[in-house]
Parts: sequence; structure tokens; C-alpha cells
Amino acid sequence: MSALKLNSATGLFRNFWHLLLLVPAFLFTAYVLVDLVFITRVPLPVSFPMLGFVVLGLLCIRNAFGCVRYWASFLWLGLFLMAAATFCSASISYHQIFNWLAYILLFVFFWNLGRFDRRVILPLLLFCGAFTGVVFYRALGSFNIFLVITSVCFGGFLALYCLSVFLALSARELPGFRWLVLGLSLSLLTIMAIPVFLIYFTEYIGGWFLVYIAGIHLLSLLCIAVGASIFTLKMDPAKLEERLRKASPAKEVESADQKV
Repeated sequence: MSALKLNSATGLFRNFWHLLLLVPAFLFTAYVLVDLVFITRVPLPVSFPMLGFVVLGLLCIRNAFGCVRYWASFLWLGLFLMAAATFCSASISYHQIFNWLAYILLFVFFWNLGRFDRRVILPLLLFCGAFTGVVFYRALGSFNIFLVITSVCFGGFLALYCLSVFLALSARELPGFRWLVLGLSLSLLTIMAIPVFLIYFTEYIGGWFLVYIAGIHLLSLLCIAVGASIFTLKMDPAKLEERLRKASPAKEVESADQKV
């Protein structure tokens, strides 16, 4: 699988950062798979969907053509690391690393294929800042540097995720993107609900709450998997190249028939 061949310095710089994302993602994916199959031997209800994501992703990417294969790798690796951060014991000590890497991969994917509208930046930042402040205000009764860092990281994470949803909405005419928007929206719902219940409604947190959260998150992963499958199999490489050129006029995209 080859990356997009970009002749300009900007393109080479972009390719370099893409590799810095893809190489660790491949390594973490291999680590989770080894732990899943040979070390931890997790229960079948967890291992089956995880291995299913991998098999489905490999089959779809194998049947993809041109630059679709390259960009689909961001989508499938992000999906698998999202699932690993939630359901695999191998990710307990790496939970935040897996989460951040997964959402950065998805953000890069939607940033390149979506249409960025500067008008949403200010309302988006105001919403994320206000929501984070309201949620963590009660927890920050006394100054605690750990809680301050947590609230700042949560606010940045929430802004990144909301922006990904907006970018996905702007490209909803592409194959599979309606499923991707649905999956991202469900995942965003769980991200916003968890701190609210942990801080304001602790009396309602119990077994059923965890079941509901896990169920919604699993449904979001399935929706993203459906959208990723449709995009990988049905996206026309020529149309994708044209869209990438319109998004970045200086970008020179290698023709689809020269891809591996």
C-alpha cells in the first residue's frame, strides 16, 4: 500500500506526519491482536467483534483501489483503536493513548475529505468551553492540578470530536458517510454523558448504566464499521482524487491506477 505521492514540500511534510500516525497505529493494532489471541484470551463476546473488525477491515481494504485504500486505512485503524480502548484488557495502561490516536486518525480522515467552515469555530469553542466548565465546576471545588489538566484535556478532546462530526456532515454525500455521522454522534453522546453522570448523578451509576453506555458505544462502533465498509468498497478513486484536489489545490495526487 503506497501513500499519496506529493511532490511539493508541503505534501512531503504532510506525508511525514501521516506516517507518524499510521506506523504507531499499526504497531498498537498488532500489539492488541497478539494480546487478544495469545496472551489474555479475553471472553468470546469481546474477542469476536474485535477480530471481526480486523477481518472486515482487511477484506474491504483488499478490495479497494487507488487512494481509497490509503485513506480507508485511517478510518479502519481509528475504528479498531477506539474499540480496543474500550473493550480490550491490553489497553488498560494505554487507554488514553489509544483513544487520542484513534480520534486523531479519524480527524485527519474527515479533515481531508470534509469541507471546513471557519464560521463554526467560534460557536464550537464556546459550546465545548461552556460544557466543560459546567461539568467540571462542581468537581473543582478546591484547586486540584490533576482535575484542571483533566478538564482542559477533556475540553480539547470534545472540540476535536465535535469538529470531526461537523466535517463528516459536510461530506455526507460521499458513500457511507451518513453511517459515519451516526456512529460519531452516538460516540459523542457517550463522551458527554459519562462525566455528567460521574459528577452530578453518581447515585444512578450502577450495572445498568454501564450496560447502557457500553451498548451505545458498541452501536456507534458498528455504525462506523458499516460506514467504513461502504466507503472503502463503493468510493470511486477518481472522484476521491478530484475531491482532494478541490480541498487542497496545491496537492498533487497520484492517479488511481498507479496505486498498489
